[in-house]
Amino acid sequence: WSRRLHLGGRASLLYTAETGTLEMLLRSSSANRPAGWASFYFELHALNIFALHGLSIATSMQQLERDHARGDVSLLLLLWALGAAALSALALRHTYVLSVPACLLSALSAVALLGRSWRLLQFGY
Repeated sequence: WSRRLHLGGRASLLYTAETGTLEMLLRSSSANRPAGWASFYFELHALNIFALHGLSIATSMQQLERDHARGDVSLLLLLWALGAAALSALALRHTYVLSVPACLLSALSAVALLGRSWRLLQFGY
């Protein structure tokens, strides 16, 4: 129970961080987008958030494999990975120089997590 609670808390924290980043991306697409160094700082911040997201997906992949070794595969991870992939696809609509590669990596890692978790659920490897 405590392990599931910890996983849920981590997913909730990540969801909050990504939602905030997506909101920031959406707001910056308007005429109020910062210019000059402020724009560069914004791009760097978005890159950091999505790099953190990719690292969290890799950690969740390891957790999923440990759970499977104990015979406990959580469907919550599948739903979370779907949400991460959808969020990455939305963020890709904003063509910022630094955030686009980070979003691509994030989307690819989410797809990799989905594929791996699907194989674990269906075939057990």
